[in-house]
Amino acid sequence: MPTPIDPKHLILDNYPRVITTEPRYSDMDTNAHLNNGAIGTYYENARAHMLIYLFQRPDHFSAQAPDRTILAEITLRYLAEGSFPEPVTVGSAIGHIGNSSFSMVQALFQKDRCIGVAETTMVYQIDGKSAPITGELRERFISQQIAG
Repeated sequence: MPTPIDPKHLILDNYPRVITTEPRYSDMDTNAHLNNGAIGTYYENARAHMLIYLFQRPDHFSAQAPDRTILAEITLRYLAEGSFPEPVTVGSAIGHIGNSSFSMVQALFQKDRCIGVAETTMVYQIDGKSAPITGELRERFISQQIAG
């Protein structure tokens, strides 16, 4: 039996970071719904923008960056069908903050309704080893936690 979805995850206004994008025609499947691969890409792009904000550096993704985040686990829940060409809005927020790991919660909206949710567990690393999330970085994480 699936874990119940926290009701605050279904409300766009609870997310401190919001990105809206136009789906591509190629994002549809044979039933004219947004396909699973495209939906995963919407979440991924919004996560990247959240990480740029948190770390205050676009080079966070560079192979030469001393600190980075790695994705440990992701869960996607599909709640309703999405369609082309309606814009897609992704809300992103920080959920739980551990010592060196954290969760990011996200929701996908179309026509003012939630059509999916995602939760990602990520690990913060410095020089390839888990590192504590401290100081100003932790404060930015806290400022981006989901409301509600």
